[in-house]
Amino acid sequence: VRIYKVSNAFIDIFPSLKQWSYATFFRLVAFQYLSETIENLLYIDADVICKGSLAGLLDINFDGDKFAAVIKDVPFMQEKPAKRLAIEGLPGNYFNAGVVYLQLEAWAKNDFMNKAIAMLASDPQHTKYKCLDQDILNILFFGHCIFISGDYD
Repeated sequence: VRIYKVSNAFIDIFPSLKQWSYATFFRLVAFQYLSETIENLLYIDADVICKGSLAGLLDINFDGDKFAAVIKDVPFMQEKPAKRLAIEGLPGNYFNAGVVYLQLEAWAKNDFMNKAIAMLASDPQHTKYKCLDQDILNILFFGHCIFISGDYD
C-alpha cells in the first residue's frame, strides 16, 4: 500500500464547483498522475468496507478494448442516469464508481482527463451530470468495462 499526498493546486483546471467539493475530482487527477508510473490501479472510495479478499481482482485480464473492472450499480439506480445521459445500451450497465480497477495506460492514451474536464465544463449547472465524476466515468468507459461481482462493494 502506498499513500500519495496530492496538493489541491490542480483545482483551477476544473469548471466552477459551486455545489461540489473539489475532493470530487481527486479521483480524476489521481488516475492521470499515477498513469505515468503504475500499470493498474484499484480505486476504492473511502466509505467502502472491504469484508473479503481483493486478490481475485488480480486475475482480471484486460484485453481487447476492455480496460476497467467495475460493479453495476443497484437496479433502481439504472434508469434515471441512463435516461439523463441518453446513451443507448446504458440501462443495466451503469456502474457505481466507488470501486474501479483500471488499466491506467488506457486512461492516459484516451486522454480521459481532458475529456472529463470538457464534459464538466459543458454542463455548468450540473443538470446532465448530476453524479459528476461517476456519470463522466460511465460515459468514458461505456462498452469498455468488465463487470465484477457486487461482493467487492
